Amino acid sequence: MLGLAGLVGSRRSEIAEALFGIVKTHAGGISLRSSKESFVERRFKSPSEAIRNGFALLTENRKSTGLFMNFTAQPNVTIAAIRKIMKRAFLLLRKEGVVAKSLVDKLAISPQALVSTVGTLSGGNQQKVLIARWLFSDADIFILDEPTRGIDVGAKVEVYVTINEITRAGKGVILISADMDELLAMSDRIAVVQEKTIVDVFDKEAISKQELLERAYISGHRKEL
Repeated sequence: MLGLAGLVGSRRSEIAEALFGIVKTHAGGISLRSSKESFVERRFKSPSEAIRNGFALLTENRKSTGLFMNFTAQPNVTIAAIRKIMKRAFLLLRKEGVVAKSLVDKLAISPQALVSTVGTLSGGNQQKVLIARWLFSDADIFILDEPTRGIDVGAKVEVYVTINEITRAGKGVILISADMDELLAMSDRIAVVQEKTIVDVFDKEAISKQELLERAYISGHRKEL
């Protein structure tokens, strides 16, 4: 798991959006494993292309850019991989319901999510519905932008458990968080971001919270210095 640390305004989220094909990039690329020994460099032109290549993005603002707030959990969970529950041009609603219920149970989401719109759910349940979407898509790389912001302590623990299960399954995680304790607890490596640029990378064992804060502050004020 790679953590992205930085001050407010360091534009960490734009790195996530560039990786996911939302923001147009002019240089660079992503090295994807095409076989056991070879890599191919790619640059995604759209989110749909990123999804086809196994990428997932849990956005910073689940209400405006993540969820369909006026829908129940079913379409919110299946939308990124909807072809899995289609036959020719027809949506298999019964299959969609089975899939959604399975993931609602797996992630301990409120059963109310199956019958009520996600806008009526707590922040923690909403966030878990988003995670369920990307589990259903069978993503290989999860980009999680502030995954525990605005949720209660109990829901945070559940999200952490799910993230650890994702990494144990051999998936990659990029964790963006303003919470330095969260980054240090969850990440294997931490990158410091300033103006959309990674300026330092550390193994988490090699840096303390105070040192990480200082690095982020110095990086964020490098131009002034």
